[in-house]
Amino acid sequence: LQDLSAVAPSFVAGDANGDRSVRLSLRGLAETNFSAGESVVGIYLDDVPFTDLNIRDALVFGTQTIKITRGPTGSKLGAARVGGVIRSKTIEPTDKWRGQAELSYGNYKAASLGAEVAGPIQTNKLFFAFSSLYSQRDGYVRNAFDDTNPDDRQALGARAKLLYKPTELLDLELIAMGSRYRDGMIPAVPLNTQNPFELSRDFNGHADTDSVTGALKGNYQREQWRALSVTTARTWQQDIAQDYDFAADPITANRVGFSAPDAQEFIQEIRFESNDEDNRLQWVAGGFFSLQSFDGDSGFTQLPPAPQFTERTTYTNDKRNYALFGQATYRWAERLDVTGGLRWDLDHRALTRTKTQAPFPPPVAPLNADGSWNSFQPSIELGWNPS
Repeated sequence: LQDLSAVAPSFVAGDANGDRSVRLSLRGLAETNFSAGESVVGIYLDDVPFTDLNIRDALVFGTQTIKITRGPTGSKLGAARVGGVIRSKTIEPTDKWRGQAELSYGNYKAASLGAEVAGPIQTNKLFFAFSSLYSQRDGYVRNAFDDTNPDDRQALGARAKLLYKPTELLDLELIAMGSRYRDGMIPAVPLNTQNPFELSRDFNGHADTDSVTGALKGNYQREQWRALSVTTARTWQQDIAQDYDFAADPITANRVGFSAPDAQEFIQEIRFESNDEDNRLQWVAGGFFSLQSFDGDSGFTQLPPAPQFTERTTYTNDKRNYALFGQATYRWAERLDVTGGLRWDLDHRALTRTKTQAPFPPPVAPLNADGSWNSFQPSIELGWNPS
């Protein structure tokens, strides 16, 4: 996603808390560096939504088209966000087999291999597509404590699609995708350092991330309208251990931090929309539901010879979102159109958090909080197409 910053005006994708946690900014609306708040940019990959600030996948490969829509899209899409939305399409299999592969190699033993293949299993009925990406590089930040380069990176991603066309009007698609990151140290140096590519730590650490997504998509098309249903299930987990004292003295500073978040997510979106681009009236209406459970275990361990103890925070954050949305666009003239839309949202959040210290009780009192919010969001838009 970072590569889009070079070609899309007013769009920025940057690293936060490690280059696997991409934070986006669109139209000046920026996401926070850490796991606070909601995302401001929605992502759709082959109509499969990625909404959460933490668990959306940063790997984009096997891509055919990418479209960035700026501004609120809440009356048009279920997984809408206030900044805008990124919609990406990958290759669609047809009755002809096709494929390609790409290999690159560069400094710091940076290498990547990508491949994709698509074609028919049964002519006019059943089709298959598969794409994958592997990349790696050595670290380029030197740890002066042990003369190593511990910020190495390794990524593996794969995506498979099975497309079935039982009739001329109906398409059924099964999508499976996953990613695996095996990274080393998350490099952090003082802002006023003379050499930003050198640090000194007695523990290198690691940052491992795994994500698996499965989706079932149904697309029913008539001459004037079409119906789309997308059911998504996702699991995501991380295992991070880093030197949280940012020092190399094992006597006075020997603190190892850890974080192990785990998320399960279910999303259902249904849309009905017009299917005749020549019609002056274009419309869309739909419903959206998402359910997520996000668990975590984070803290640090103080190792000997200093007094040994562990401070940890365990938490569960449950999210539920219900939405109904719709909009209609009428083309008044060749270059002028007007759009009216409405969205209703109901959100529920529940948080349980406990902080403990061992072997030094007592623990901090647990926190339990929950709340619900609902909102109506009307919109009107006047569009002029200068060319």
